[in-house]
Amino acid sequence: RVRSNGVQSFEPVVRFDAALGRFVAEPIDVSNPLDQVFLVFYGTGWKLRTSLAAVNCVIGGVTSDVLYAGEVPGFVGYDQLNAKLSPSLAGLGEVDVIITVDGKTANTLRVAIR
Repeated sequence: RVRSNGVQSFEPVVRFDAALGRFVAEPIDVSNPLDQVFLVFYGTGWKLRTSLAAVNCVIGGVTSDVLYAGEVPGFVGYDQLNAKLSPSLAGLGEVDVIITVDGKTANTLRVAIR
C-alpha cells in the first residue's frame, strides 16, 4: 500500500487461525481511492515472458495493471509480479486471481477484498 502522503506499508493477505487449524484470508482494503494498493506475487518463469504486455492479472473479474513481472534480484529462479488493485474491487469478498503469461495460466488462487 502506498498512501497519498507517500508512506508505504506491507500488509498480510493471510493469517493462521489456530481454532480452525488453517490459514484464512485477511481482507485487503481498497476502499480509499487515494491509496494505491498492490499485490505482489512470487512464482517462476515470469521473467521469460515475451513482453510485459503479455502478462495479464484478473482479480475478481477486473483486469489489474501489471507493473512488473521479472526476476527477484539475488534469488535464482524466483520471479515477482506486481499488480495494482482497482478501488472498484471494494466489497467483493473472496475472489479469484488469474494470472496469464504468454497464454499460459498459472494456478488460480483466491484473495479477500474488503
